[in-house]
Amino acid sequence: MKMMTSTADIHGAAALLQAGLLDEAIDAQLLRVRAHPADTTARHFLAELMVAAGELTRADRQLDMIADQAPEQAVGLSGFRQLIRAEQIRREVMTEGRVPDFLDTPPPAVAKALEALVAIRAGRHADAAAAVIEAENLRPRGAIEVNGTRVDDFRDACDLTGPVLELLTASGRYFWVPLERVRRMAFQAPRRLIDLIWRPVEVETEGGPDGIVFMPSIYALTAESDDAALKLGRRTDWATGQGPGAPQAGPISGRGQRCFLAGDELMAALELAEIRRLCPAAGSGEGAA
Repeated sequence: MKMMTSTADIHGAAALLQAGLLDEAIDAQLLRVRAHPADTTARHFLAELMVAAGELTRADRQLDMIADQAPEQAVGLSGFRQLIRAEQIRREVMTEGRVPDFLDTPPPAVAKALEALVAIRAGRHADAAAAVIEAENLRPRGAIEVNGTRVDDFRDACDLTGPVLELLTASGRYFWVPLERVRRMAFQAPRRLIDLIWRPVEVETEGGPDGIVFMPSIYALTAESDDAALKLGRRTDWATGQGPGAPQAGPISGRGQRCFLAGDELMAALELAEIRRLCPAAGSGEGAA
């Protein structure tokens, strides 16, 4: 996962970041900001580094300082701050029982994925495993073109989000969109570090709103890790259960860079350029629509 650099990187934060030293990069950029507190570009880069580290509150505090220093930038900062809000909601969905937003009533496979999260939080890992199996059986399939190559199926490789596409909006909302509702996704080229954490993507959905939204490229539970390689999306680890010490039974969950199963091939989120549905998704499994 190649990191974007910044013109405000006087103390070598970008070089440290490229070397995978995320904490050291933050420390270096803090030195830059303390030496030049009115440098809003440097402070913005610091906020991006803090988001990469999972330190959302600290990142938002830096953006608040920019808004105080340069009120004319407040409107431009709004989208970034709302994405931080949406990311916080995402964590609450995964760890605290909050429900994500939906385009409309979630289909059976998505409802089962939510059941799995509830079961994991209650320590019922066997029930969670059963729920994700049901979600997989209920999940509709259909031909997809991924980066110009036709595949017969496409899903998130993490069982906790297998049947859905996680999306953040610039209005601070966090959606679970059933993958069968996605007609097309065109990913924009990253221009800055934050674009590698939340990938800007133009989405067309069936029966829902279209436009530019943001797909998290890092799994939500990565925030619990101290591993910079995972936080920077340079590696993906897989585990059963929902965290360190969880019993070796339960759904497979990802940490690090998000991956998808495109047919039989595992694809990293940052490899995706364009996805197009070639035909309507057909339900599979008992009870599927």
